[in-house]
Amino acid sequence: MNEPNEHKKKISQKTWKIKLGRMMANRNITYKQLVQWLDLYADVKTSEATLNKIVTKSEFPKREKTREAVKRGLERYAIENGLVTESNVYQIYLDDPHSNAVTTGSQWKHSNKTRRLIIGHEDSINGHIVFETPEAKMLTPRARQHFKVLSDPWDNEIYSIDHVYLGTQQRYVIESIINCAKVGTLMAIVGECGSGKTVMMNFTIEEIRAKHPNIRVIRPARIDKKQIASNTISEAICRELNISKLPRSSEDRDAIIREELTRSCNAGNRHILLIDEGHRLDEETIKQLKVLWELSEGFTKLIGICIIGQTELDKVLNSMNVREFAYRVNKLQVPPLGTELKEYIDHKLKAANLVPEKVIEPAAIEKMQQALRGIRKFGRTTGRPDEMVDMSYPLNVNTLMKNLMNEAADVGEERITAELAEEYVRV
Repeated sequence: MNEPNEHKKKISQKTWKIKLGRMMANRNITYKQLVQWLDLYADVKTSEATLNKIVTKSEFPKREKTREAVKRGLERYAIENGLVTESNVYQIYLDDPHSNAVTTGSQWKHSNKTRRLIIGHEDSINGHIVFETPEAKMLTPRARQHFKVLSDPWDNEIYSIDHVYLGTQQRYVIESIINCAKVGTLMAIVGECGSGKTVMMNFTIEEIRAKHPNIRVIRPARIDKKQIASNTISEAICRELNISKLPRSSEDRDAIIREELTRSCNAGNRHILLIDEGHRLDEETIKQLKVLWELSEGFTKLIGICIIGQTELDKVLNSMNVREFAYRVNKLQVPPLGTELKEYIDHKLKAANLVPEKVIEPAAIEKMQQALRGIRKFGRTTGRPDEMVDMSYPLNVNTLMKNLMNEAADVGEERITAELAEEYVRV
């Protein structure tokens, strides 16, 4: 809102009777969108005319079965799309006592409210994870001397490909990204913060350079992923394909990009667009990615697209506004280390020229596995009990190992014992 009093600009006059109408107007929801949502997600068949009668006259279908189905669908829509909380859903049918129009300011205000309510509802239904991350500390000079190590084995920055741990799950993710380039699929990789997504992406790029010279990796250079838009992606493609002169017309520019992608494919090359921090992309950009992915020469896709992001990417892809993208995307979840925790620890220690058995005893690793557990808590209205969640992601393991090596050095233990690790186990 740059202009003075822009927040007072009227968007629509009151044409509704019940509060649901004002909620829809404040969020710019049309009857058509509501009909589509009810059909897709609530299995309720109704019409725009029926919804108009409900909103403007508070007149519901006369048949009881139809009436109850529509009501259940509207209530579910209101809750899942952030119009009201579950406890206040009855309010959507109450008469709206206000006569004032919907303004730009009220729409802006309710967009923020909607976002908060949707997050709260999703956390209630899907559960939110409670995990007390160990305090991050550096490996102390005393610990380095105690274990006779020059560099920190648990540094989260990887400076050598030899330090990258590749278990069964990690290899599967990497092979999937390479296959995305070869076949031209649409995929999303979703993982917790610290699960190793960026490391796997960088390893994949190194793997492609070494073993798949015909695969051309396209990465937008813009640091702030919120700023990525269709023109940013076009520029990244042009940079990789060495297209230097582009017309000003977007139509002509897109035509040249398609021609060059086709020419490159016919020459035996394959292309993949890799976007990190994908959870920060806006919905309009995601829609444009779907359009780009649909470019083909016969049955051959001209480009594969892989979006990598944190768990918030799941919420972005669940939005009704990007459903056409979500229906086509192959989604992979990056799992925790789990039963491969010992192999991960052994690999990192060996890469630092240490003997694992001289640094940590096996029983201590078992205690670490217990310490690296969180609790998924659900909303009270769901009736679901809390669940234990494995949080043995590389970042959490690295942090815990640093702390344990520091403590072992401080108390004079030759190696990390089960007793030391036991202190981090939460009952």
